Amino acid sequence: MKSIQGTWVPVEAELAGIGMLDEKLDSTILTIRDDCYAVSSGGMSDIGKISIGTERNPMTMNITGTEGANADKIIRAIFKFEQEDLIVCYNLNGGDRPLEFSTHQSTFQCLVRYRRAL
Repeated sequence: MKSIQGTWVPVEAELAGIGMLDEKLDSTILTIRDDCYAVSSGGMSDIGKISIGTERNPMTMNITGTEGANADKIIRAIFKFEQEDLIVCYNLNGGDRPLEFSTHQSTFQCLVRYRRAL
């Protein structure tokens, strides 16, 4: 859990196989402190709890929204590190955890590459 702590900014992302616009990425900040997360994006916020599973490969993440866009939702994800980047693949519809780091047109999967904010 220690390596995921801090403030992260997305450098690339795609949702359902479509790349996200740079303007959206530029306005997004993810902060993880202890077992809490906060996302700020274009004036909107999403706050909640995060739990990490490191016993599997890829590692797992459960996100439980408490305030904002994902309040009362559970989002399952997988994550890994590549050099200093944090790569997360989320299933935004609350369904099963993604099995791979990719998105497809008919899914609600979102793949994001984050970099630690300076």
